[in-house]
Amino acid sequence: MIRLYHSKQAPTTHSWDIEQKGVKMYHIANDPRARKSAELIAQSVLALSKSKPANKLSIAAIQRASSVSRSTFYRLFDTPVDVLLWQMDQLFAGFVRELPQQGTRKAVLYSFFQTIMEHAELFAALEKCNRLDALAQNHRRYFKDMGSLIGIPSQLEEAGQEYLIDIMSYLLPVAISTWIHRGQKDTPEEVYHHFWQSIRTIASLDAL
Repeated sequence: MIRLYHSKQAPTTHSWDIEQKGVKMYHIANDPRARKSAELIAQSVLALSKSKPANKLSIAAIQRASSVSRSTFYRLFDTPVDVLLWQMDQLFAGFVRELPQQGTRKAVLYSFFQTIMEHAELFAALEKCNRLDALAQNHRRYFKDMGSLIGIPSQLEEAGQEYLIDIMSYLLPVAISTWIHRGQKDTPEEVYHHFWQSIRTIASLDAL
């Protein structure tokens, strides 16, 4: 299993330096000019991703669409896919910060699916370049802060908790991928229903 994040700490407000296999993916200081450039690049990558996967985009095309120089792009990002990952990481961090202190598992997971659907363009772009796995990795990264979208039974031993967190985390991008391939027509309530119905069906197989 590829673990994208190596730090257990949430990103600070001072910088967004994230590493993949020890290689920095994006490097955006808490500087208004840097963030403005990053946002212009992000808008362009999202727009261009409608016709071509982000991993197939050229830096020249992004430069033309965003009016941000090539040197600035490489100062902020390593690849076009990293631009999408930066956007998703910010979205997920914001979602976690805004979680209510008290809330049912259903309310939290429903809110999660609703947030995804409000940013369908971003997740469709991630799915197109086969990077929805980053959604699962973000869930793993923040599960202590959010109590996990799925809830972790306290009586589970450490190994059982790790298996549960990993398995459930990777079911989330599968659900979102299915929603995308179904034309994004299902509501948050319907996705929630199908998500848990599928899990209950899988659990029932143990009795066969």
